[in-house]
Amino acid sequence: MASKRTTFEGREVIGTEVVVSGATADPGGHDPYQVGDVVFLVCEAVVQKVTHKSVKDSDKLIRVAAARSLIGAVVDVDLVRGAIELARMNAEAKSGIQRLDLDGD
Repeated sequence: MASKRTTFEGREVIGTEVVVSGATADPGGHDPYQVGDVVFLVCEAVVQKVTHKSVKDSDKLIRVAAARSLIGAVVDVDLVRGAIELARMNAEAKSGIQRLDLDGD
């Protein structure tokens, strides 16, 4: 794996994103989905290019890996629940939301 790069063209890189195009999957005989249904899709993708985008109101950058989906699958939420919850917590933290452990878990 390549070393983590913290600057690009003299500007600080403060995060990364992966953008996937062409992600499709056969739902395997599932009845047609309706508007508002939540579908969990996993895919294998290959990175085709890397770009950087500016962070609003700063001179910092986000590294963006653009990938193309090779194969995808619709999966049951139980297979990805932990990963989805972790991603949700990370997104909340980035926006300044901090969860309180009121359940003692």
